[in-house]
Formats: sequence, C-alpha cells, structure tokens
Amino acid sequence: MEAHNNLGMIYQEMGFLDKAEEEFKKVAADVNYPNKEMPYYNLARLYSLRLDWETAQFYADKAVQTNPRYHLGHNLQGYILESRGKLPEAIESYKQAVKLLPSDVTYQFNLAVAYYKNGDLRLARETLEEIRPLIADPAMREKADSYLKEIKEKEKAGV
Repeated sequence: MEAHNNLGMIYQEMGFLDKAEEEFKKVAADVNYPNKEMPYYNLARLYSLRLDWETAQFYADKAVQTNPRYHLGHNLQGYILESRGKLPEAIESYKQAVKLLPSDVTYQFNLAVAYYKNGDLRLARETLEEIRPLIADPAMREKADSYLKEIKEKEKAGV
C-alpha cells in the first residue's frame, strides 16, 4: 500500500489529481494499512489544491483524529481552517503543530500570520520577533519583516 500512497504523491506533483485521488483512496480503504493519517493528509492536500475546502477539512480532520501527534496534519488543518476564514480554529491547529514540533519555524510563522489575521497583533509580533533570527528562507524572512513593519505601524496608530 505504501507504493500506492507514493504513486498518488507522484501523480499529484504531476498535476494528475484524479489519478492521485484514486491511489490515496485505495490506501485509505485498506483495513490493514497502519498509517492511515498519511493518505488522509494527502487527500486533504489534494482537495485543498482543488479549493474544495469542505472535503479538504474532512480529510485533515481524519488525519489528526487517526494520529493526534501528526504535526503535518495539524499544520494542514490550520491552513484549511484559515482558508475557510475560521481563524480561532486555525490558531488552535497551528498551536498544536508547534507544540508537537516546536523547532519548525514554518509552523510558528503560520501561527503568527493567523494571529495577525485574527487581529491579535501582540501575539503575532511576539511570535515573529522570536522566530525572525531562525528563518533561513529569504522569502519567508521578507514576509516576516513585512508583517512586523505592518504590525508596528498599526500599533503606532493605535489600531
């Protein structure tokens, strides 16, 4: 079954989403496959690509229910919730991902952005300032600097 999951990931990368979906569903349907969170996660990613947020949410939820310690699943769940405008729930998902893997700067960045979008400028600023020195990716560092600048301007204006 691992081969079907891997084949699905290859199909997805190639843009063959229908074929990828078939492969992921084969793996998810196998009662003997021990790591069900993986095909559920992959299905959630696939439906996110299709902008089918409700179905993506269904599979992301299944991924983290199957394995509550699956940090990738919590992060993806946060992204889907954020995309659906459910910021408080997204924040909780991102917090769980950070709790499970505190060294992942991307999870912390995602949490900071969700705080920002939810209007919690203080927590967004604190999180971004904490991770800023750890960000290796130039594009992410630039985004962090941009958010920090916007936050400081809003705080100065009393927003």
